Formats: sequence, structure tokens, C-alpha cells
Amino acid sequence: MRPVTRLLAAALLLSINAVTVAQSKDNTQARATELVKGFQFRGGIINFVEGDVRCICQGGPDAPHRRVLTAGDTLKVAAGRAEILLNPGYYLRLSANTEARLLDLSPDNLKVKLSSGSAIIEIAMNSSPSPYQDIIDRIFNIVTVITPRDEYAVSRAGAYRFDVVSDKESRVRVLKGRAVVAGTILGDGKGASVIEGKPTLEHENSTLVDSFDTWSRERALSLVRSNKSLKQLDWYKKMSADRAYIEASDDASANPSMARTVSARTGVVAFIDQGEVLKRGTSDWQELRTGGELSNGDRVRTRVDSRAEINPYPDFYLFMRGNSEILFAEPEDGRISVTVLRGSVVVAVTETYLRVKERNTLNLIAANARYEITRKGYYRVNALEAGNSEMLIYDGLVRSDGVEISARKRLVAGGSTIAQFALEKENWDSFDVWSGSRTARSEPIPRRGRWLVRIALAGAWFLNPSTNEYTFVPGERYCKSPYGGDYSAMYRINRPRVLRETTREPINSVRATSPNPF
Repeated sequence: MRPVTRLLAAALLLSINAVTVAQSKDNTQARATELVKGFQFRGGIINFVEGDVRCICQGGPDAPHRRVLTAGDTLKVAAGRAEILLNPGYYLRLSANTEARLLDLSPDNLKVKLSSGSAIIEIAMNSSPSPYQDIIDRIFNIVTVITPRDEYAVSRAGAYRFDVVSDKESRVRVLKGRAVVAGTILGDGKGASVIEGKPTLEHENSTLVDSFDTWSRERALSLVRSNKSLKQLDWYKKMSADRAYIEASDDASANPSMARTVSARTGVVAFIDQGEVLKRGTSDWQELRTGGELSNGDRVRTRVDSRAEINPYPDFYLFMRGNSEILFAEPEDGRISVTVLRGSVVVAVTETYLRVKERNTLNLIAANARYEITRKGYYRVNALEAGNSEMLIYDGLVRSDGVEISARKRLVAGGSTIAQFALEKENWDSFDVWSGSRTARSEPIPRRGRWLVRIALAGAWFLNPSTNEYTFVPGERYCKSPYGGDYSAMYRINRPRVLRETTREPINSVRATSPNPF
């Protein structure tokens, strides 16, 4: 997992400052630690159950309160409701007559498949923007919601409702936040009906609030009240008196110089959730895992609803959408080529700060069209029907048949010809949002900003002994619910010494330099 998304250790240590007297009678500062029970930094927990709820899970069909779920588990809600905890601050609520499968619970690859019914996702929001808000937004841990026909990306904190109308239609409503679906970006108060992949915007008053919306709001407000009640607990009182903090055990944060490790290897599989590789000279597909390395002639395919990230070079990021297939080639001249056999891929090239004699070149091939990519940019290739393909150049430049083609172009290849069109309309979808988020995580963060970005994402679940339910506790930041109310009880974090040192770096607004357009 990349440094900016790492969470604190699950075993929390409350570090308590105590004054002791040494044999020399000099006053020195000592530190004692005690284990604080009730904190969780991972999701996948059933926090509330009401009525008939069943779990198609590895551990059996029961769906009791506080049950721990794993990736692949499915919840079926009949006459009832359920609330599941995802990342700290991320709530998933399911209505009656709903079926949802938790495809992935990884913090940076959250995926929920909504087969039927309705779901609401609530994500706690920062009360005020950070000077590094642009970076924080770009590395936000998105949630992908997959319906029978469509795929949505939740790319900001807020509150969202999703409804499956039929196998061909789904709906989304954004109370607060930002969602992306099929080339359409929806902001606060917006909604859309998506029929066979085509979104139609809905008027704000076209969707009435029902009992599920009301229940979700009531749950949100009760969890805010639960958070406030934590101020009566001993660990919070010690923190408020500046006598305690949570021990940060993230090695990358303690030593920022180790936060970015650049490998000189090529064809590295940086991430894959479900995929297979056909090694050159073999006839059987094998499971491909994160950390693997591709060789000349290997073929890679992803399963439906899965994704992959491959680094052809250290500064090149190739992302594969679900149900896609590529051919990887690394000839003797060292110029890697990737042929898109089906599906979609994104290539993001970041700015290199290394001194090199010659920039790396990636040959991207689709439908007999060959594109040379050497410059920083964001490119997407879609394999189309009838052996055609399209290249979308959002940022950067490609070379094809000796001709340079700059950004904001759509290239359609068929047969031996390539037609050029202006890329006037953005066609961003959830795959682009996910690719852009992962690209942004690869970029260096200003020294002073590392800590500010880290605490802007910090938080934990805490099991409130008075309610026997978990509530969200922010980590040294002010948060609020999109439904209203502040999560005012927070925990303090022990800043590593290197991050406590003062710096002359100004804390003005900082923008990320990632080439992707999000």
C-alpha cells in the first residue's frame, strides 16, 4: 500500500507523559504506554442490523451486530436495514430488499457491487479546507459502486444514494460530494438516471425523500452524538489535557525519506485484485499477483469488475480496466510495447526528476495503430468493436507514423487509417477517476505538506461502550457529517520528530502536478 494511504497500527498505544526524577535529581521526561481498547483502523464490520439480514459469507449465514466481513462477502437484506463500516469515516447503509457484495475492502480500492435495492454511502468531511486540499482531493480513497449495468465513482467525502431500478437502469443522488458516471460529473444536490450506460440529469426536486433517507440521516446524527459522548472517557480527557496522544507507528511517516521507493525493474505488477497471466511458451493461464514481474511475450487479462496497475517503467503507470487483456513485449532494444487486445487501458506518465540520457519510450498498440509515448501526460486506449480502437489524449503528446499529435485529441483507428477529432467533451468514468487517484499517490508531496496531508486522511473507529456501536473518531482534524453535526471528539497523534521541525516552506495553496485531468 502506498504511503499516503497507510493507516496507523491496529494496536493503539496511548503514550502518557509523566515527570520522573532521575538519580541525579534532574527532572527528565519519561513516557509510559498503555493499550487502549476499542479502536479499529480497518473496515468490514457490521455496525447495525435491524430485521431480516443474511450474510453469504465465509463464516456462515448469520449477520450479527459487529460481525467482521471479508472481501467477497454478500449481504442480503429482506425486511430490514443494515449499516457496514468501510474505511474509518466511511459508512455503507443498505435498505430493505437489497443485495450488496463487498468486492474489495482495501482502503485504496473500495468496491461494492449493488445487485438490487438501495444503498447510501456517507463519508465524513473535513470541516475546513487544507492548504493542500488539491492534493488531498486527488489522493482521496474513492469508492466504486457497481450496478448490473453501470459503474460509479465516489470521489469526494459526502453523502450519496444509489438505486438499482432494473438490469438496465440505475440512479444516483448526491446530497453532498462528487460522483462520476459514464462521462458525467455530479456535484452537490445533483442526481442522474442512467439507462443502458447513458446518464440523464434529474431535477433536484424530482426525487422525494423516503423512509430510507430519513433513517440514514437519523443514523448519522446519532453517530455524531455518540462521538461527542466519548469526551467523558479517560483517554480523551488525558489527550485534552495534553498528557497523552496516539503513538504513530507508520514507518513511512516517521522517515519521509523512505516514503518513495523507486524500482529500476520493468514490467512490475504494482497492483491487481483479480487477474491472470499467460506466460510465453505456455498454454495455461495462471493467477497473477501484486509484486509479480512480466517478461517478454506475456499476456495479462483482468476479470470482470477487477483492475490492475503495471509499471512498464518506473515513471510509467499502465492501468487495466476489468475484462481487459494486453500483450507485454520487451525486445532487446529495451523499448517496451503493450498491445491492447480487448478492453481499456490508461497510461499516465509522470514528470521524472532523475537525470537520464534518454527518456523511456512506450509503444502502445491497438487495432494496428502504434503510438509512441515518451512525454508526461495522460492517455487512454479503448478497444472497440470490429477491430477498431480509439486513443484519447487528455494531456501530453504521442507520435504515430512519424507525426506528432498533441493533447485534446481523439484518434480513431480502423484498418490502416487513423482519423483525428477534437476531444471537446470529457468522457471520464470511474476507471479514469481510480487511475488518476493512484497516479497522484506516486508524486512527491512537499516536505511540510506530508504531515498535513496525512492527518487530513487520519481517523479510526471506536467502540463506544455506552452504545455498543462504533463511531468515527478523526485523527487530529476537525470533521463533520454531511448530514450536519461535528465529530468534535478526536485523537491526538505523536508527530515524528522530523515532522515537528520547523521549515521555511510556505503553506500556501499547493496544487498537484499529476498529468491526469482530475
